[in-house]
Amino acid sequence: MRPFYTRFHGVFVILRLLVLCIVAIVPLRASGQTALSTPPSDSSVVLLRPKKSPKGAMLRSMLPGWGQLYNGQIIKGLLVVGGQGALIFNAVRLNGEAANVESGSLAHNYYIDRRNLMFWFMGGLTLLSMLDAYIDAHLYDFDTGPDLSIRVGPVNTDYNKSISGSTLGLTLHAKF
Repeated sequence: MRPFYTRFHGVFVILRLLVLCIVAIVPLRASGQTALSTPPSDSSVVLLRPKKSPKGAMLRSMLPGWGQLYNGQIIKGLLVVGGQGALIFNAVRLNGEAANVESGSLAHNYYIDRRNLMFWFMGGLTLLSMLDAYIDAHLYDFDTGPDLSIRVGPVNTDYNKSISGSTLGLTLHAKF
């Protein structure tokens, strides 16, 4: 008879993912973080987004997706949770397969090696999500307004009147 945890491993993985999602979303709702309200009528006032702690975001992302949710990147957070969940599911499945074959055989070693590879992938995905959360938090208040844009179109060359019509060029307008 197979052990209890190998018969219901899929259910346990789904329950863990559900708990992780709840743990990640509840602190955001409880903290009262909201989007910026409409700006005041005085145009000289510049509203800045509140700062995010890069270290806090990095530490939060030790739980899959929490650092991305902290930075407001909901889709990224869900992708990280889904990726970690898939890796956990595959590791548990491979462990169950290894338990079903003779210990020391070539198939057993194959399943154990693949299971260990899933653990390495989990560690790599965790490090990658921590780096992503750190960078997103660091660049959270970076201005991406219309002043940093590239426009392609006809160039009005006052200094070159000998060319009839307009010429195609590239202009870059940036204010620092």
